[in-house]
Amino acid sequence: MNTFSSQYKQHPSLLPELKGMQNLSEGLLKAVRKAAETAEPESKLHTHTRILNEIETLRTQWQAKVKAKQQLTFTADQASTMKSFTDTITTINKNRENQILGLQQKIEHLHRQVTTLNLKVSS
Repeated sequence: MNTFSSQYKQHPSLLPELKGMQNLSEGLLKAVRKAAETAEPESKLHTHTRILNEIETLRTQWQAKVKAKQQLTFTADQASTMKSFTDTITTINKNRENQILGLQQKIEHLHRQVTTLNLKVSS
């Protein structure tokens, strides 16, 4: 350990900032603080860079997870919309079939009435 390190004032960029690091684990925060207090400047810079790289890796992983979740949500929404659309088309088709069936029944009924009237008129 360097006995002269207490003579030098710490550069603010080497000390952890609680605002930006509040989501890190307590162990990682302790390691950062310990490194900032006891290490040589070159070692501090190396440690600081390594920690920043680890944070960047975690951020990239988090972004990938968020993107995957967004894609899944979008796909689920699309599937739901397509199912609703399909259900609506099915309902419309069934209603049309029922209307056609109803019209066919009316035509048959009218045809029977006309036939019955024709039989009565001819007899």
